[in-house]
Amino acid sequence: MKVFVAVFFLVGRALLLYAPQAFWQCFYLGRTKRIDGRTMNPRAQAYLSFTDRLSSADLPPVNVFRDGYDKLDAIFGGKRVAIEQVDKREIVINQHPLNIRTYDADPSEELKPGLLFFHGGGFVIGSVKSHDGFCRRLARDTGRRVISVEYRKGPEHKLPSAQQDAMATWEWLVDHAANEGVDKNDIAICGDSAGAALTLVVARYAAQQAIQPSAIIPIYPPEASLGETNSRQLLLDENISLTRKVIDWFGGHAADASTNFADPQYALSAKKLPRTYIITCGFDPLRDEGEAIVRHLTALGTEVTHDEMPGLFHNYILLGGVFPEVDETSRSIASFLKG
Repeated sequence: MKVFVAVFFLVGRALLLYAPQAFWQCFYLGRTKRIDGRTMNPRAQAYLSFTDRLSSADLPPVNVFRDGYDKLDAIFGGKRVAIEQVDKREIVINQHPLNIRTYDADPSEELKPGLLFFHGGGFVIGSVKSHDGFCRRLARDTGRRVISVEYRKGPEHKLPSAQQDAMATWEWLVDHAANEGVDKNDIAICGDSAGAALTLVVARYAAQQAIQPSAIIPIYPPEASLGETNSRQLLLDENISLTRKVIDWFGGHAADASTNFADPQYALSAKKLPRTYIITCGFDPLRDEGEAIVRHLTALGTEVTHDEMPGLFHNYILLGGVFPEVDETSRSIASFLKG
């Protein structure tokens, strides 16, 4: 049985990484998943089918989930993007040591624009390691010095520890910008999922400070205050990456019973924010939440650009070897920042 599973894994992984798109289009001809007027990318459908066959019905313990999530980049991230300088170290934020990674495609420049990155993972999993591949792409494509931060997570550190770390990290980077080789007047913020929520928290916080982000890029951001949106109703029980069971698992580990997501510290900004680029996915239960954030910020006068990846699902940016759209997303972010 173990031999069969190993062979299935190796063959399936090879097909996902190297089979052309036409292969998957033919394979799923007449069988592609369609929901809410959107058609799933056949390669995405293949990935979900493959991982579903390898998954247990029960969610793993936190440490196992974290380890598996961190390994996604090595398994499905594709060829590692070569970056001239990657610096790994710890900084002390809120009296806690946090891992950070700094990426620079051209370290010969003493001072350059910065990009502060917060990883996703439901405030429970994820790390600088899990998002290494995407941060390398961002450094390559944007030409910015990318600073990826591993904030505190549950269940060891319940919310709002992550929000506190994110705001304090912003202050640290502004205060130490020169030492980090970053122009403090041109620091953008990016993050996916839980990290996207942190980009919005920091932007709201910085709106009251002398230095604000030059831009923010939330990728498939959540907005828990909206409750059961239409996209949640349609997609949470479809076994597409982010399921109802997974969301409940995250909630149980990230927050405690007293956590009130209506609290102002979790609320969206009531003020105009720096120009914003929001990316959502057609097959993401959080899709409607991202669209609601677009409408909210636009109503405040924020300059908002919104792109939907109609055939993809939550977490796709970790799968750069499977989806060429990951490189496209990185290039789109670079274009937005240079625009």
